[in-house]
Amino acid sequence: PPALATNIKRMSHCKFETLMSNREGIAARCRDCGELHIGFSSFLLAFSPAEFPGFVENMEANYKIRSQDNICCHAKNIVIPTPMREVALLFSLEELGRFVRFLRQVGDLLLVKDLANQADGRDNPSMFN
Repeated sequence: PPALATNIKRMSHCKFETLMSNREGIAARCRDCGELHIGFSSFLLAFSPAEFPGFVENMEANYKIRSQDNICCHAKNIVIPTPMREVALLFSLEELGRFVRFLRQVGDLLLVKDLANQADGRDNPSMFN
């Protein structure tokens, strides 16, 4: 599909800096355009600087709502729709909690890096304008 080809072409021009990597996942950001890639479990998500904060808020809200349900924490029964038709993220409550914690850590790290860049007079694309 043309959109996929455009996305792959754009990614090939990115100069990624690894922001965080641990047993939960990996986060990398392009030094030029600010695109953020989040790898977690068996999926990889890409965000523009403007998309990431809203996605984190959505995941936090989903986790808060689902943690109040009486569901098994290990059963994969939480379906999170994506903008792609017929593609969804599937989590257990425990996995969703880990994903939300990972996203928060990435968000905190981005905020600190952006503040440090502003203090140094560098202008990097920010996720949190």
